[in-house]
Amino acid sequence: MHRGRALSALFTFVLLLLTLVLATSCGSSSGSSGGGGNGGNGGNGGNGGGTGGGAEKPTITVTADKTTTNPGDLVVLKWTTTNATELKISPQIGESDDIDVNGSGNVAPTETTTYVFTATNSAGSTQFSITINVNVVPPKITLTADPTSILAGQSSSLSWNSQYADKVTIDNGVGDVVPTGSQAVTPATTTTYTATATGKGGSVTATATVTVSAGLSVTLTADPETITSGQTSKLTWSSQNATAVTLDGAAVDLNGSQDVSPTSTTPYTITATDAGGGTKTATATVTVIPNNGIQNLKHIVFYMNENRSFDNYFTDLNNYRASKGLSSGDVDVQDLNKIYTDVDGKKYKPFHIPTTCIEVTSPGWNETHFFSDHKSDGSFGMDFWVRQNSDSQHSTVDPRYTRSLGYYTSQDLPYYYELATQFATSDRWFASLMGPTIPNRMYLFTSTSFGFIRPNPDPNHPLYAQKTIFQLLNEHGISWRYYYQSGDVWLAQFDLWNDPVSQGKVRNISEYYNILASPNADSMLPQVVFIEQPASAQLNEHPDNKWGMQPGAANTKKIIDALMNSAAWTHSAFIYTYDEGGGLLEHVPPFQVPAPDATPPNFQTGDIGTWDQFTFSGLRTPVIVVSPWAKKNFVSHTPRTTSSILKLIETRFGLPSLTNRDATADDMTEFFDFANPPWMTPPPMPDQPWFCDQADKSCQTIVQYLGPPPLSSSTCDLSHKSEVAPTVP
Repeated sequence: MHRGRALSALFTFVLLLLTLVLATSCGSSSGSSGGGGNGGNGGNGGNGGGTGGGAEKPTITVTADKTTTNPGDLVVLKWTTTNATELKISPQIGESDDIDVNGSGNVAPTETTTYVFTATNSAGSTQFSITINVNVVPPKITLTADPTSILAGQSSSLSWNSQYADKVTIDNGVGDVVPTGSQAVTPATTTTYTATATGKGGSVTATATVTVSAGLSVTLTADPETITSGQTSKLTWSSQNATAVTLDGAAVDLNGSQDVSPTSTTPYTITATDAGGGTKTATATVTVIPNNGIQNLKHIVFYMNENRSFDNYFTDLNNYRASKGLSSGDVDVQDLNKIYTDVDGKKYKPFHIPTTCIEVTSPGWNETHFFSDHKSDGSFGMDFWVRQNSDSQHSTVDPRYTRSLGYYTSQDLPYYYELATQFATSDRWFASLMGPTIPNRMYLFTSTSFGFIRPNPDPNHPLYAQKTIFQLLNEHGISWRYYYQSGDVWLAQFDLWNDPVSQGKVRNISEYYNILASPNADSMLPQVVFIEQPASAQLNEHPDNKWGMQPGAANTKKIIDALMNSAAWTHSAFIYTYDEGGGLLEHVPPFQVPAPDATPPNFQTGDIGTWDQFTFSGLRTPVIVVSPWAKKNFVSHTPRTTSSILKLIETRFGLPSLTNRDATADDMTEFFDFANPPWMTPPPMPDQPWFCDQADKSCQTIVQYLGPPPLSSSTCDLSHKSEVAPTVP
């Protein structure tokens, strides 16, 4: 999709309604016309707001629902102009500087920021400035060590979580670290570690001590610490300066291990005795979770990112799986020798694209139906990827759209390749319809796009009355949260936003991290969690993000790592996918699906694909199911659309369906093994490399999320020349 049009139209009504609610609560007046929740970009690129002309210079008025806020909280800006033909905002709001001359937008500044609005017509320009004061909030930090007592030569894991900090450092050789993370340390002697968080509100510290025993000592660990009835855990112990060791009263070797299979949660005690009769003890508890089937999933977390096809990301997945000793033929991947011919007769093959950032690509309804090459016999050629007369996104570097043939490997996306290999994935997971982001995200919330095949062209449309999954959860008393990462909150497009209770469940993602850092996370995390993609921060993996998709993949790792390392992990499932294929090559055709309802597609003159009455899925996208209950190394071949996420939630919590689409969808239980969960202790995951130039303002935003980039040079070709596929004879 074109983000100055499609995403902006996506969020046209979000911010205005937020303005109305927030301004009313503050005793202020509020307007009644909509604005864009995706950073306030208008749906028609500045077509509203007067006729312009040269008779009079434009006027402009800007209001904010609040002018003082805390770092990262949402603020709604609303602007009106007269006689303006163009509007620019500095610093830029959202992803595009293509702004409606009348509208509204979300911002979430982390420091006091002055926004300068410049309205222009042929008679000249007028400026209006508004300053959002961000409170100077003292930073917060916690630091823990696990275990707190070790033997010489053993390791302990330091874990920390900070807020409102620009820099976090830990002494005793650890150094600068990311705002939230963990790191193993191996002190030679008892050591107190001090973490210092520094921000605009000053500096705070937290300490954790790792005791290193040199005299009589003993340790005991259980791996895994949590099992289901019938599974086995390994107890491992190590003693120092002991003459005898017993495990729950029975003599054992001074150092050793033993398998145990308790039927209920059981504590084990190891006792070491030295030559003088002194003793030391250590304990480890094996928690036994009853096998309650799908009821073991107390928390379902789902996160949908942007515009990637399965072939674009996972063409090399069979080779990667083979390198791990798995079958090399489990995944349906594309033929790298297939030839694609453009309208000039030039020939191309799929290629490992050497740049991690490319120009915008073409996922629209007409483009996707063109690329798929639907034939008169009902089959799909899936071969028109470079057959456009000209690139619909108007690339001057790649006019034949050959970048759509590019794919990435584990060199580029090591985290996703390992995640998809160790946990469960599918080579038959499809977007909901053959169209762009907006209608596909409508399906994610409602299991229908209620007629839409493209973004709503009306920037002032009424809020959508279609029932969302969140309203369904409200009706049945199921707890939920909607976590935003930047200023993007698409739920405000729906009339559920008029409910203050529901609006209060839309929170900054810092709450998610704080809950998961708590020892009570399993009781605190809601039953259903949706995480909104951070478009405004360019961390949503959209093809035309300036620094490519790698920072977004690193951000996903941060989100999933927090769950893996939490007390909520043992009862959670994390569903990770993408809204649609982004107009990037996909060799697997769509499959037939039932229409969600009686509303037909709202075609416009000249649209193609009218044979598709919401009766075909979209194209394939990646999906990964991450859970202790997810089948190990599993690849599903069952066709599904994203409505299966809703079906899983409905099945787990006994909810009715929203439409015919989710009523007939598969419920995803195929991905889980509730008798023998393989990942009660999650596997280690590789780091995800990424780079951005910290002198660039867009990079500074990314660094606020992820800390300094781990790579020292760019994986992006900012000239985009290397995105062009080489021709073949």
